[in-house]
Amino acid sequence: MRVRKRVNGPEVAAELRYQMGQEKPGEKSKKRASISGVNIEDSSGFTLLEVIVTLTILGFILLMVSGTFRLGLSSWEKGDAIKEDYQKIRMVSQLVSRQIKSVVPYKIKTEKAEGNYLAFDGKAHSLRFVSTLPIKARRPEGFV
Repeated sequence: MRVRKRVNGPEVAAELRYQMGQEKPGEKSKKRASISGVNIEDSSGFTLLEVIVTLTILGFILLMVSGTFRLGLSSWEKGDAIKEDYQKIRMVSQLVSRQIKSVVPYKIKTEKAEGNYLAFDGKAHSLRFVSTLPIKARRPEGFV
């Protein structure tokens, strides 16, 4: 029966390098891997090409993020402007609605033979009537 000795990965790699004649037993390898004959251990840092490519990619990412931010900001401003316009329209609409709901049929007496008439004047772009609600605060109700 054969007994197997348990070994870990680095010991197996060192044994294989020894068998291939690359290093002696117990000696640690200084050479991890090579690319185009240049040792990785010998080169420190990044190449100029790697730095330029990385900065170019980073520049494109920042350009996209800033464009998205500008688009979001302009959309926010347009939304605020539209919201303010709708708010003004809603307030005027509510004021006119309340005033019309509070119309009082006020009769004006005349000295002429025509008789009494209602205090109401409506035209294409204007409306005048007597209301129980004031248009301005601190002003008594009356002719609007």
